[in-house]
Amino acid sequence: MNEILLKTNKVSKEQLEEIKGLMIVCETFDGLNVEISLNPVVVESRSGQYCFDYLFYVENKLVGYLGAFDILDPFHLEITGVVHPSFRRKGIFTRLLNAAKEEFNHQKVKEVLLVVDNNSIEGKGFVQSINTRLSHSEYSLKHYGNVNKEDFVVTIETPIESDYSDMVHIHAEAFRDNLEEASQVITNNLQSDLYDVLVAKVRGTIIGSLSIFKNEGNRYLSAFSVAPKYQGKGYGRQILKQVVQLLKDEGVDSIMLEVEIQNANALHLYQACGFEVVAGFDYYLLGDS
Repeated sequence: MNEILLKTNKVSKEQLEEIKGLMIVCETFDGLNVEISLNPVVVESRSGQYCFDYLFYVENKLVGYLGAFDILDPFHLEITGVVHPSFRRKGIFTRLLNAAKEEFNHQKVKEVLLVVDNNSIEGKGFVQSINTRLSHSEYSLKHYGNVNKEDFVVTIETPIESDYSDMVHIHAEAFRDNLEEASQVITNNLQSDLYDVLVAKVRGTIIGSLSIFKNEGNRYLSAFSVAPKYQGKGYGRQILKQVVQLLKDEGVDSIMLEVEIQNANALHLYQACGFEVVAGFDYYLLGDS
């Protein structure tokens, strides 16, 4: 049997279509939404600087894929993947993972999180067989319904250069990150063509910001932060409702976001604004072996 494990810095158009086709097969078989964690738009837009895509072929047919995604920087990665239902339990994902880990060592990657749908029987079985520990879990939520018209105190604007410092400090305070990490997140999103970044202001003062990842007709809200001293005043709800309405006015098909399962306050806020849980994901920190 002719088997090929291919690693690449940038997939070709043909390979991208093969990945999409494999995702559809797995989604249909498993009843899971693979695209939430394995995003073809990000795969297509790779810079080519790092080796983040691993493909496994049997007789010239793509039967396994592992993708890595740099959330903060190229040294802190999230990985996930799929294997064709007819080729599971043959060690294919293990071989993909080992190839990726070897490459990550060369690239001086510091941290790798394996993302597993918490309804995936295959995924749960796999993590039990390797050296991992649970880091955290998140819900994926999708907005349903319409937004009621209200009078809002908060205004939503495109940031200007003088807003940058406030955005970084608010992000750092809200997420309890250091200023360097917060700066990196804000800068990455501002510089990326895949994101729109917005700030929220009350009477000219910045109180929060968020980023919007663009995926064809879908939008994913991320890095949503409100300065701690402005929390608990209803501003977060106003920000979300206005952003959702802006996106619906633009004809966006789907609006989604993620939240840590243990963050009860944020989950309650999102549900109060019309978001409903559609999936859950566990994030496992990979060990050395």
